[in-house]
Amino acid sequence: MISATFEIVVVFLFLAVFSVSFCTSVFQIWRAAVRRVQGGAWDLDWYFVAIVACVLQFVLVVIWVDPALVGQASDLGADELTSELAGFVPAVISAVIATVGPIALPIARAFATARIDRLTYLFSAASIVSLPFALVLVTLYLSYLAATITQTPADYLFMFSLQTDFPACRQTLIDFIGLPVPQTLAATPSEAAALLWFWVDMSLAAILLDFMEIYGCGVSYLSHDSDSFLVSTLVFAYRSFASVMFAAVLLMPLRQMLAARADAGERLS
Repeated sequence: MISATFEIVVVFLFLAVFSVSFCTSVFQIWRAAVRRVQGGAWDLDWYFVAIVACVLQFVLVVIWVDPALVGQASDLGADELTSELAGFVPAVISAVIATVGPIALPIARAFATARIDRLTYLFSAASIVSLPFALVLVTLYLSYLAATITQTPADYLFMFSLQTDFPACRQTLIDFIGLPVPQTLAATPSEAAALLWFWVDMSLAAILLDFMEIYGCGVSYLSHDSDSFLVSTLVFAYRSFASVMFAAVLLMPLRQMLAARADAGERLS
């Protein structure tokens, strides 16, 4: 099935991109520290420090936030729970930074420095494809926060609703990729897969400038709770960010060409 294969590819690319980005940064910091101890120059690109800091700050936030959550309330309704979660916006932002930072920073650095080759371009393209899984992890963390507050089993889809009446284009695409549509939200075969396709849908909407929504197309049967300021803001921020990242990757060849022309002009002068 196309859906299962794509899910595996996205998860693999995320793990590969995240691991390469983080491990390379750790290695560069270690090498700079060794060089400094041996009496050499520090000579460290702070870009590598930023990537490691993205991950470490989330670890510190989790250590600080978790004890504050446990047993806060166990009888909150959906609206009250959403309001309660709004108080933990910094924790959500921290999760976004930790998952998206190591993926987005290499793209930003490559575009800013114009150091772009085929490998860099492929790495950046893989980063764009893997972005939806980063938001799956953020959404799962939100569900974890809610479950910790209420001391109940995690409901990974409590911020979403099931669409039952699809436009023809959306139905055709869902049938094409072989995505099983449950009769009820509780009967969803895989919450993580459902969330992944929701964020893929948001990525396509951002990259294709709302073409999908205008023509009633899509690849997800979920819709987010638009009454939730937290979730709606997360969706808006992600779509805006995905648009910028895609534009940066798309414009990399032009950025490289303009940088090469500028260098040639400086040498001639």
